[in-house]
Amino acid sequence: MPPLRPAPCRTVLWSCPSPYRPAHARKNWYLDVAMFEPPSAAFGNEVVIETMRASGPGGQHVNKTETAVRATHVATGLSVKVGGSRIQSANKGAALALLNARLQAQADAGRERGKAERRVRHAVRAGGSVVRHFTGPRFVEA
Repeated sequence: MPPLRPAPCRTVLWSCPSPYRPAHARKNWYLDVAMFEPPSAAFGNEVVIETMRASGPGGQHVNKTETAVRATHVATGLSVKVGGSRIQSANKGAALALLNARLQAQADAGRERGKAERRVRHAVRAGGSVVRHFTGPRFVEA
């Protein structure tokens, strides 16, 4: 999953006395606005299932039957191979569960990167040219 990238940032000016501190001198509030992409859906019908012969001990049974399963997520290229059971449907279920877990871990890592990026953006002071100006407590465009 590609990292979350913010859209180009714009600065918005809001002119309004603070409703919480009405006697305070500050009336102009500069806000940085950036849009982040939401994470994509994990699965869908983007999984290709392949069967193959398992490796390891088992003699004639392993050499003649295709019980091992490889599940590949087309969008990310992530692939898992499971051949622990002698039943193909059990291996298929295990492969899909393992692939789902790995995709979830990858999505979680992407969300963490996005969270860190948003935290950095939050700490940065707003600046740049003002593209929109709002006034009053109801955000009326000026």
